[in-house]
Amino acid sequence: MLTTDAVLAAIIVGTLLSAIFITLDRALTVPERDRPLKEMCADIMTTAEKHGSLERAWRTGNDEELRQILNGVPATVCLRINVYTYDSLKFTTSNIGCTCDEDLAVFKRTFVSKSGNQMSINRAEVRGCYRS
Repeated sequence: MLTTDAVLAAIIVGTLLSAIFITLDRALTVPERDRPLKEMCADIMTTAEKHGSLERAWRTGNDEELRQILNGVPATVCLRINVYTYDSLKFTTSNIGCTCDEDLAVFKRTFVSKSGNQMSINRAEVRGCYRS
């Protein structure tokens, strides 16, 4: 036989677990309105890597090719590419006239670059928001 205390404790625990799962679900799920932006970030990063623009920009320090790719996105979208060496930011570039107060989408990728006989593993990320 269940006592009143046991029933009350079960209700409280159930409520707490529900609140935790709802909070985690909201934090880990990309809102439906931001899904196209996340997909665009992934597409931009894939294009930059497959075209060789990402590796060339890392090797030469010239981000012009990346900027051209970013300037081809719709005018309502702001994107920024950050490229990192193993432990620090190497450079950042964004489409012209854009700043984001809050990044609604982030896509990260690791890539390999070669300089002479040296190969290095680097990482890049595209951060995006809608122009306000």
